[in-house]
Amino acid sequence: MKDHVSIWIGNFTSEEELVEYTTNKYTDDGDSIPSIFEKDFSLSYYDRDGVEKGWAREHANSIKELLGGFSYSDQFLGIIDNMDCSEKFNCAILIYNMKYDVETTKGQYKNNEMRFYDVAEYEDSPDDRW
Repeated sequence: MKDHVSIWIGNFTSEEELVEYTTNKYTDDGDSIPSIFEKDFSLSYYDRDGVEKGWAREHANSIKELLGGFSYSDQFLGIIDNMDCSEKFNCAILIYNMKYDVETTKGQYKNNEMRFYDVAEYEDSPDDRW
């Protein structure tokens, strides 16, 4: 089944700051408080289990290098790797099964920046072992 993955790339000084940026908090009653990332990009509902994020100490030399270890990347890297990206980035956030309707393209946290990059298509193959 074909689906979409929404991709954000950025530069963060530490993995801890990326975690702070993307972590949801909860009220005493257990209600979720959106993360700074969710607020920056006006994300209301998506499957939080479908999120992958990664940070590297060194900046990647290409988008392909940055996204190479993510799920299904072998399916969508050939398409997005052809896009010109002269800047270097060291972190990425991918939300699977979501096609982000671009409202905001940049988010800031402390001295860090996250940008919406693109929506790519991938095919999720169901697990027939059950």
